[in-house]
Amino acid sequence: MKYLFILRGLPGSGKSTLVKKIQELYTDVLKISKDDLRTINGVYTFDKKNEKDVNEKYIQLQKEAIDKECKIVIDDNLNISQKNKFEIFKDYLLIAVNFNPSIIDYHVHKNTKGIGFDVIKQLKKNYETTCNYAQINLFIDCENIENSLLSCLDEIDEILKTGKATNKEIKDRLDVIYEMVTKGASKNFIVRYCSQNFKIGKRQTEKYLLRVNEMINEFYDESYKKTLANKHVAQLEDLYVKNYTIEDFRECRNIIESKNKMLGLNAPDRIDTTITEKTPIFPDNGLAE
Repeated sequence: MKYLFILRGLPGSGKSTLVKKIQELYTDVLKISKDDLRTINGVYTFDKKNEKDVNEKYIQLQKEAIDKECKIVIDDNLNISQKNKFEIFKDYLLIAVNFNPSIIDYHVHKNTKGIGFDVIKQLKKNYETTCNYAQINLFIDCENIENSLLSCLDEIDEILKTGKATNKEIKDRLDVIYEMVTKGASKNFIVRYCSQNFKIGKRQTEKYLLRVNEMINEFYDESYKKTLANKHVAQLEDLYVKNYTIEDFRECRNIIESKNKMLGLNAPDRIDTTITEKTPIFPDNGLAE
């Protein structure tokens, strides 16, 4: 399992502090930061004229991280926008760490890059507390930064230990289990298969089975049942015409009884066996719809 941590927060939120903590606790960690690309000889400089070059280098760093198959990649940027810049990380579990903003003066004081009040005010206005494209959202409260960081690190440790699956892996597993269920595989067989091929236990497999059951129920919902019933009624009507034409009235009665049973109606009255020029479809005996 590979993980992409997307840090989201205003300047001075504590993102760099979290990066250092993660790097201290885990190996095979790669940080990607535009601010690092803007820092030359230890001096941070933001210049709009250089941003095209910064963005090109940033994209290249993303590609290198994937080529190296780094287990943990940390994107240490503001990431204020909800635009997903991480489609390239399709095989990674995307985890957003959202730093809930404090008052503007707090961020002006805490950030080390000299970013002023007006800029931070605009960033705060555009900031959304939850990342809509991440599979997991974690939260850090800037006003209680020390305790929040410790809690967040505990959550990260739990995620890395359990090896939570990516959306793609979840979909692939559901597709396989769905196929096995619809083909009549036993629960024990499915549990063994998932253990051998997905490296997941019985409890996790049971959760997938519940999801598959929900998928099946959604597919066979009331509208589907109604459509299926209408289709069967139409087939019965065609069959009724054929039997009425050959004067097989016993079978006609059976067909009407089948239709009534399907639609929850009462038993039909005696059928009028008088043949007319126009063969009726389900004679109007008060039961036809």
